[in-house]
Amino acid sequence: MAIGPYIWGVVVGAAALAIIGFTWGGWYTAGGAAKAIDTALKPAVENFLPAVCAEQAKTDPEMAAKLAAVAEAASYQKEAAFIKTGWVNIPKYDLSPGNMSILAKACMPLVIPPPAEAANTTPG
Repeated sequence: MAIGPYIWGVVVGAAALAIIGFTWGGWYTAGGAAKAIDTALKPAVENFLPAVCAEQAKTDPEMAAKLAAVAEAASYQKEAAFIKTGWVNIPKYDLSPGNMSILAKACMPLVIPPPAEAANTTPG
């Protein structure tokens, strides 16, 4: 009895199962699952979580020191400095770096006061 045809049957069957599972079965690779989670979380990150982030910042006893560190950062590093404060780490949400960046951009205006407008010096 030859085992060769059985082995080929297993190989072809496994390949067919994988193709059908990933194409029509709703299977995901780890990367595909991460993208799906990021896409599903994006509305929450943009609409709901900035308020949670701002509340975490306002209740942080070290808020003044952390805001000073963000203010001292170069303009292109402010977002990274804001993320380092820890305020964008929302409990029960495991945000990807991309979603943390989106959240930081949405939360910063709620936490950091806008710069004072320049005094109008033109004669009126």
